[in-house]
Amino acid sequence: MFSSAGNKVPQGVRGDVPRTETTVTEPGGDKHRHDEDDGLSPLASAYQKAGPYLAASTNLVAAVGVFTYAGYWADQRLGLGGPWLTLTGALVGMVGGFVSFFKIVMALDKRDKQDRTDRTDTK
Repeated sequence: MFSSAGNKVPQGVRGDVPRTETTVTEPGGDKHRHDEDDGLSPLASAYQKAGPYLAASTNLVAAVGVFTYAGYWADQRLGLGGPWLTLTGALVGMVGGFVSFFKIVMALDKRDKQDRTDRTDTK
């Protein structure tokens, strides 16, 4: 795009560009916060908000799948008569996945509550 000799980087391409946020006072005295994300389409904004929750649910599914497969592999390798290690692996995956899922969701909920509190404090 640009030569490296000129060190010209278009606005918004560099990862270290700080996020801008301004508070605007409307004619009636109401204050509104404007982020640079205000220009996002409703669909893009929804995906941006849902992304962390999708990642948390993917972690849950992956944990169950990986530990179930590990138990199945151990059952096959050791030649046990029943699917005990498969079931144990599935159980360990479910417990670990749910613990991870709820830790992530609770942290996101805490952050969202803090953001809402900050927004009401600026009004």
